[in-house]
Amino acid sequence: MIFEVNIFMANYIQAIKQKLTGQRDIELSDLEVYLTNSVAIGEHPNIGEEIENKLKSIDSLDSTIETIDKYFSNDNDKTVESDRS
Repeated sequence: MIFEVNIFMANYIQAIKQKLTGQRDIELSDLEVYLTNSVAIGEHPNIGEEIENKLKSIDSLDSTIETIDKYFSNDNDKTVESDRS
């Protein structure tokens, strides 16, 4: 089932998705620092727990983004983009 929403609601959905994508990208960047920078390990004595928390956060954000993609038509995204031009 795909929900058809008006342009105003589509703007909200698109903004929420962009926000979540940005948050996920920050979490991924943090995780990359943990995994590639030995200084990060010294600053976080529970590095294993920190990495696990980042992975859980990324998974949750990915799940929400996938839910938006699944239930809201991509046509709405195109409509929103074309209306902003």
